[in-house]
Amino acid sequence: MKKTIVAAAVAALTAAPAFADVTISGAVQIEAGERNAASSGAATSNYTTKSDIFFKGSEDLGNGMKAGFVIQRTADDASAISTSSDRFVTLSSDMGTLKAGTFEQYIEGSIGASAANDPAHDVSNEISDGESAAQNGMAIEMSPMGGLTVGYQAGDSSDTVYAAYSNGGLTVKAAQESGNGSRDVTAMSAQFAMDGLKARVVTVDNDDGDAPVWMGVDYTMGANNIAVSKVTDGTNDGDMTVSLKHSLSKRTNVYIAHGSDDSDSTRDETLVGIKHSF
Repeated sequence: MKKTIVAAAVAALTAAPAFADVTISGAVQIEAGERNAASSGAATSNYTTKSDIFFKGSEDLGNGMKAGFVIQRTADDASAISTSSDRFVTLSSDMGTLKAGTFEQYIEGSIGASAANDPAHDVSNEISDGESAAQNGMAIEMSPMGGLTVGYQAGDSSDTVYAAYSNGGLTVKAAQESGNGSRDVTAMSAQFAMDGLKARVVTVDNDDGDAPVWMGVDYTMGANNIAVSKVTDGTNDGDMTVSLKHSLSKRTNVYIAHGSDDSDSTRDETLVGIKHSF
């Protein structure tokens, strides 16, 4: 009788489906700084916090296929958790990856996001020109040859086609988004990395005569990183950032950053911050 019970229990365990691998990651970022006052010239204190948490999971379905999911939750300062955070499921194989749910569109999440080389959250001169943020939809991505990735996203309000190519230290991305407003949005980025040095150029244009171009350079030496960036053309023409970051460990860094607004000096800001990732 006992042998029968044990054998039945072992059979039930071995027949059970494999559990998905689930990981939890994220970061907490705290900043304190001063921003110029509009009229008196005195500085006003400014404190910001940002937190991200990611739940990610995957399951091997066999025959070269995998299922996965991502759930992100983001909160800035004392605000409620953002409802536009990523939350989607994926099916992938050697042929490519199918994604469905709510996620950032390619121009904002991949090309536009690369127009930021400083560690700060509040100091930024990222560029945009009419592209969509996160929306509900589906996407398919394939890598037909080494270094090349192509994809298509279909969302609530816009569709995007994109391509990216990487070879050695060079990465080039291009995308066009249509359906969001009266004009298509075209974006391109290029990055070259070598021996701790990274140089990047990003442009986003919806053909309205105002095409911002972002340029940035940063250099890492040991535990320290220094970064400089500037925007040319567009409404943010002349905006600059400069920062210095020191890594206390692989997960924790401290930094100082300064951002200047060429057209409005009341928005100039200097801050210090600390970020811990887990």
